[in-house]
Amino acid sequence: MMGKQTSLRNKKQVGALWFALLLIACGTVPRSTAATEEIHLSSTEVVDGSLLVVTLKSSDPDAVKKYRASLGETNAKFFPSPELGPGMYQALIGVPFNTAQGSSKVVVKVMEGDSERKENLSFDIIDGNYPYETLSVNPRKVKPKPKDMVRIQKENKALGIIYRTYTEKRYWTGPFVKPIASDMTSFYGTKRIFNGELQSFHSGVDLKAAVGTPIYSAAPGVVVMRRNLFFTGNTVIIDHGYGVYTLYAHMSEFKIKQGATVKANQLIGLAGKTGRATGPHLHWAAVINHVKVNPVDLTRVLK
Repeated sequence: MMGKQTSLRNKKQVGALWFALLLIACGTVPRSTAATEEIHLSSTEVVDGSLLVVTLKSSDPDAVKKYRASLGETNAKFFPSPELGPGMYQALIGVPFNTAQGSSKVVVKVMEGDSERKENLSFDIIDGNYPYETLSVNPRKVKPKPKDMVRIQKENKALGIIYRTYTEKRYWTGPFVKPIASDMTSFYGTKRIFNGELQSFHSGVDLKAAVGTPIYSAAPGVVVMRRNLFFTGNTVIIDHGYGVYTLYAHMSEFKIKQGATVKANQLIGLAGKTGRATGPHLHWAAVINHVKVNPVDLTRVLK
């Protein structure tokens, strides 16, 4: 009797195996493995300070919940990109300035039930050959007084609160546009020597603009700061959603209200030379998931 039961059990196991193989051949497998999946980076070779776009194609309707992309301690969520086609998603990763040259990888984590799967997307970080520039400014903007430091600390706290706020809504579609159609007078990553002292790297780009030149929003979003700051003067920050922020500094005049929802190419202010500036211009910057990247990448990397 035991022999017949064992034989019957073996036949059932073999039958189950053939049935599973048949399902696989027909493409009918559990959702965690049935979903078609393609993942790639916007580039396999970048300089530090660049923006990387992770593009995902997945037939899994829960892809937004299951997929995450990361580079070191920087994490990014995927958002739907229907303009690229059905089942298309993207995540934005900033490569921090001064990241060591060499091979690196973006890790895409996929939750499958109670387990986690990882996909490594390799790329190379190369030398940006960022230059130096020497600037002369008001000495107080280089060595702030004690009361200035109190103000700076309060402003930094306010900025931190903004950049830690994550809006799970995408306001933009496609590439951003330059807020002023003019030449760049200072590039992202430039090492800046103020009054003979190396102070910082240039975390944005400077666009040539006379006082009063109209400044326009680079993409749709919400104005989350409209304020005069110690270093950047009259400053506007726009939240574009999914961890993307752009900053517009040194304005002479605001033309938008705090909390306003703006469209692309909407007037937000006039160029000036407020704050730590050697002359009139627009300082334009971008922060992607807490990382300051070259804002020009938003105009040429996004699709």
